[in-house]
Amino acid sequence: MIVNITNTTEFLVTINDLGVSINANETIDLASVKTLADISESSDLLVKIAVGTLTVNDGIYDLTPDKAVIYVTAFKNVGPIMSDGRPLVRADTRPIGTRTFFTMAGDSVLTGEHGAGKEFRWDFSNDDDLYNPDDVTNGPTLVSGVKAKRIDLYFNEPVYLKDGAMYFFDCPWGCYGSMYITVPAGGYYPDEDGSIPASALGLSGNTMYSYAAKDFFYSSYVLKHFMYGDCPMGDELNAEGCQIDPIPSGWLVTGLIVTPESDTSSKGYVSFEMYRESLR
Repeated sequence: MIVNITNTTEFLVTINDLGVSINANETIDLASVKTLADISESSDLLVKIAVGTLTVNDGIYDLTPDKAVIYVTAFKNVGPIMSDGRPLVRADTRPIGTRTFFTMAGDSVLTGEHGAGKEFRWDFSNDDDLYNPDDVTNGPTLVSGVKAKRIDLYFNEPVYLKDGAMYFFDCPWGCYGSMYITVPAGGYYPDEDGSIPASALGLSGNTMYSYAAKDFFYSSYVLKHFMYGDCPMGDELNAEGCQIDPIPSGWLVTGLIVTPESDTSSKGYVSFEMYRESLR
């Protein structure tokens, strides 16, 4: 953006709140020495434009005082500004201060290292990670004739879920996946019917909480996404935006992969797009 300012007088003029001086009959591009945000906030510049001491040219046209005022204040209160003065215009839902993070694994529970925790992949040629509804609260039951694997990803800081993709191979008819946000046993979670006030947990507000004696499936966000055959390029699950509130640190992203009891060959993995503050 060009903001050519001309001193129409025969003496030195200083725009006091910008600390910029313009010699008699001199023209300078104010945007080359000050950010657009600073220019938009200058009250002294507006006064000198209004009385005709300074005139404005947008790089092509000489502007009338009324249009000049609109032009130089165009970037007032527009939000974040980049270091070179340009406004930062964002059309995504990534929270300010976070960065995009793609992963197929959680953080290490022991060291907190990103990607060094549980990997979201399954293989029904073995009996690893079998799901037992009795181990959780508020989890789905399994009908006769099916089995399931449960995979939990732990993150050592709050994360925001965005999109994901499921890759699968040799899935029989009736195989599906579901996704949950889980409160680990020993944790507390907001519950309008809970009996523990926020103050008892050292928190502010009037929210009531409950205690998770077992892992508690707090919410679901994918239910019965069916898989059949092979999908090596990934079946994408795209959201309009990321979640408003992050998953609290230490809570789990849980996946259940359900398949017929006779399945001994299907396998797959899941990729997540997330937002988090730190990357390492």
